[in-house]
Amino acid sequence: MNADTRTDPARWLEAARQPEVAAALEAIFAEVGAEIERRGPACWSSGRCCNFEKTGHRLYVTGLEAAYAMLRLPGSMPIDQHAVNKAIEQGGCPFQANHLCGIHEIKPLGCRVYFCDRSAQEWQRSLTELMLQKIRDLHDRAGTPYVYAEWRSLLAAVVAERTDVTTTGRSTSAGQTPGRETDGASVGVGTGDVLVRLSVLPRTPRAES
Repeated sequence: MNADTRTDPARWLEAARQPEVAAALEAIFAEVGAEIERRGPACWSSGRCCNFEKTGHRLYVTGLEAAYAMLRLPGSMPIDQHAVNKAIEQGGCPFQANHLCGIHEIKPLGCRVYFCDRSAQEWQRSLTELMLQKIRDLHDRAGTPYVYAEWRSLLAAVVAERTDVTTTGRSTSAGQTPGRETDGASVGVGTGDVLVRLSVLPRTPRAES
């Protein structure tokens, strides 16, 4: 089912601004980090996995994760609709430069648990499912819609929402039903009076290295 890009990004941003929600998400990320440190998987690709087209996989995240990251971007790394569209066209992540992640401290769950180490594939799948459920529960507690979709498409929706509020002063708080996921349909991104159609890329599993 499609995200309601007229209302959902505003609610994700509102939730991500709340200190208790941000702290809860950071606690989940810290738990993931501790588990990964305990297991010690190897990273052999040096950022090549962030070029989604070349490696044949997609990064999926939740709406709250996308909003959390956008609100905490380093000052040296502003992002706009053009940057997101360029990343989609080039097949990579808008936050990667010279094979390095520019948002390492605030990156989403999918980035944190993915390793090309074959020995990690079984446990990283179970860890992802466990932590994703915790993030879904956090959406519910925060009263914000749960959407799980392709990273750049959700970034585009959040960027458009922030641009719209900045330029028009629009504030959206219409109630929505939590628990929706996108499955390859087109998502409308509102920017002022313009509706940009972005394709939510089909969900495909991470390619094995």
